[in-house]
Amino acid sequence: MKKRTTILLFVVAISVLLVFGAVAEAQGQGQGQDKDKDKDNPGKAKGKDRGVEILNGETPKQKIKNVAEEIDCSTATGRDKAECRKQRREEIKNMIGNCTGDDNQTKKDCMVEGKRERWERRLGDLEDQCAQNVSSACRRRLNAVKECMDLAPGADRAACARDKLRLGKVVSQLVRECKGGDGNQTNQTNQSNCIQDVQSRVYEYATIKFQDLADRAADLIDLGVDVSLVDEFVAFIEESIIAFGEASSITEKKAIVLEVRHEWLTLIQEAKNMI
Repeated sequence: MKKRTTILLFVVAISVLLVFGAVAEAQGQGQGQDKDKDKDNPGKAKGKDRGVEILNGETPKQKIKNVAEEIDCSTATGRDKAECRKQRREEIKNMIGNCTGDDNQTKKDCMVEGKRERWERRLGDLEDQCAQNVSSACRRRLNAVKECMDLAPGADRAACARDKLRLGKVVSQLVRECKGGDGNQTNQTNQSNCIQDVQSRVYEYATIKFQDLADRAADLIDLGVDVSLVDEFVAFIEESIIAFGEASSITEKKAIVLEVRHEWLTLIQEAKNMI
């Protein structure tokens, strides 16, 4: 039984590498389309020496949104950004790390509720974005979450997301088609818009995979993994999704994917030691 569980954990761990591969491809093919831009936003906090007050009675969705607004790490750099993100992660952990109880069933029920709430929050965020940006690209991302969120974590959900986001082909091939590699001539503006659309689909897929990992981490509780360890990872994922959305360059987004990959592999190793 222990051998089967170890193999299962190994297979699950490998899946996150696919996200890194897709983002890396989007980066390599989209070079020249990405330009880092400094944001002139002095009104936002960089996280240093900044506290966050969360009102009682707010929904988890509103609480997470408040943290994202109050602790804006987008303009911070270097150690300031690291400290900012750490502070934000701790705030999120304090809000969602409540899956404790006298019995395992209570903890499991809490984690199931947390799973659902995370997907509904993402759905709400996309609905807000699409209300301001009425485009087929935005609707495609919204439908990917709406139609795939209720599927089982893992291969089925990933396949659904790739299908709805039209990422069935290798990313480099999609970009090549944007550049006219399929025989169709496209002007520079259309090429740029096409490549940006491919990148946005890859980024949405990465976000879906992030949330999928949070769900899979919650499922590890059934195997005997400590709830506090899972809470820590889920808080990390919640903050990483915010940071991924804040990131203004492909390089930053790629770094966040690498962080998620590292933390996931670390979680799997610690889980193996507990089982």
